[in-house]
Amino acid sequence: MKAANSNASVALRPFLPADAERLAAIFRAAVMDLTEEDYDQDQREAWAAAADDEDAFAARLGAHLTLVALIEGEVSGFVTLKDDSHMDLLYVAPEAVGLGVAT
Repeated sequence: MKAANSNASVALRPFLPADAERLAAIFRAAVMDLTEEDYDQDQREAWAAAADDEDAFAARLGAHLTLVALIEGEVSGFVTLKDDSHMDLLYVAPEAVGLGVAT
């Protein structure tokens, strides 16, 4: 993956069930690593636990339009849209912050 703030090319594709494990890992890492300044450890752990049941997490992703962001073919983030217009989830892998995944 390229260094932060580079001109990385971000591609989007629809969520596939095989993505669930990686997206759960991105969700957990983003919550635990990127929110330290705003939430304490207990709050982050409670929030990250939403992905502990990967089957339920996959069902949540599959119930709505979920787009997966890729940089150089590597899954780097995702967005879930409810009713195709309301953003429900938007998470970026910590190593992909600043690469344009969420812009």
